[in-house]
Amino acid sequence: MSTAFESLPIIDLAPLQDPQVSPETLKKLAATVRHTFETVGFAYLVNHNVNLNHEELFDTAREFFALPHEEKLHLAKKTFVSSNNNTYRGYFPVQKNDTSYKEGFEVGSSESGDSLGEAFGKFNLQEHNVWPEHQPEFQKKTEEYFDGCTRLGNQLMSMVAISFGLEEDYFEPLFNPTASTLRYLHYPARSVKAEDSATNDDDDALLSCSKHTDSGIVTLLCQDTVGGLEVQNSLGKWIPAPYVPESFVVNLGDLMTRWTNGKFVATMHRVRATNQDRLSIPFFFEPRLDCLITPLQPCLENGVSYYSPVRYGEHVLGKMATWVEYQDDRETETNHTQITAYPISVA
Repeated sequence: MSTAFESLPIIDLAPLQDPQVSPETLKKLAATVRHTFETVGFAYLVNHNVNLNHEELFDTAREFFALPHEEKLHLAKKTFVSSNNNTYRGYFPVQKNDTSYKEGFEVGSSESGDSLGEAFGKFNLQEHNVWPEHQPEFQKKTEEYFDGCTRLGNQLMSMVAISFGLEEDYFEPLFNPTASTLRYLHYPARSVKAEDSATNDDDDALLSCSKHTDSGIVTLLCQDTVGGLEVQNSLGKWIPAPYVPESFVVNLGDLMTRWTNGKFVATMHRVRATNQDRLSIPFFFEPRLDCLITPLQPCLENGVSYYSPVRYGEHVLGKMATWVEYQDDRETETNHTQITAYPISVA
């Protein structure tokens, strides 16, 4: 259960960068990670060793979102442009929804594209990525960042394993091949009145992303300096999570709560609208599509499991029905728009 925290804790991952780190130091760090995940479910990670500085990363995002709208539509999911083949990866435009006001571009592992993803219906959850062909640096930097986040995700899961007395590499085969997703998100500036920008704890604030918990395992968020992310504590108060230079914000999803039999918390959060454009780059670290999520043995209470087993891929498909970028039961203007041909690459 989350606590009445007033700020997010900071976890220093420097010991993980030391090849001579002692088992005692790792156990101490693992205990810190576990305590944070049990009480807050959110934290800043520093000294994480993902080697792409924030300004360079956000320049990469700006480069993509500055593309002409029609060119971005050629990378859009089939939901938005019916003639496109990509169903799960790619671009989605800003939706006319006051509580989900953003555009985004998603990629998965460069090793995606095998038949495992095709077993989950009309959405191929491991389809090939699509890329703007004339921006090779965008693809290179994105893949480099994806790999760095994957390594960090594996390190965090090792800390989780150690904290519960499991082997350090317990989770590794369950995340190979990973079904992780990297999202570039652009929240356009909105006309925010003074009363909307003031700190308050009601649910009437003007938002660019409505309150929610993440659906999966671990989220690693790189956010810019604009701000807007808020996390709800156990008293219902919305706590700002401002930018900390070169850090990640880490939080847990619903499946991590399930995997730990309710010990770890998936904490409610939202994005308050601002008068400035905001960039956010979350990485959703996820297991194999066929991974069976069932409460870990050390987390059972007197042998009792509070959650039934669920396969990761099936869980994701169930959640997708609530995500605006996958709802195809309405017509969109892009479905019927004639657009000029632009080159794309599929990888």
